[in-house]
Amino acid sequence: MNKEVFHKKWYYRLLKVLFIGSYAVFAIALILLGYFESDVEISGIFWSGVLAIFYWLIKRLFYYIVFGEKIFPRKNK
Repeated sequence: MNKEVFHKKWYYRLLKVLFIGSYAVFAIALILLGYFESDVEISGIFWSGVLAIFYWLIKRLFYYIVFGEKIFPRKNK
């Protein structure tokens, strides 16, 4: 299966909603916890950024396993 066919499947939308929805919930929770429970209010934003990098790596790893894409692709000039 190539990427274009995969993006047209019904379960791709479900995976996308679960992926983005779980990131949004966890990021908001980290920001709120960082604001209310930490002495440094910016710590929640920092950890939600770390979570964003982790989610990006999960997505790139999935595309590497399923489609054989490189994790860190080089842009063509």
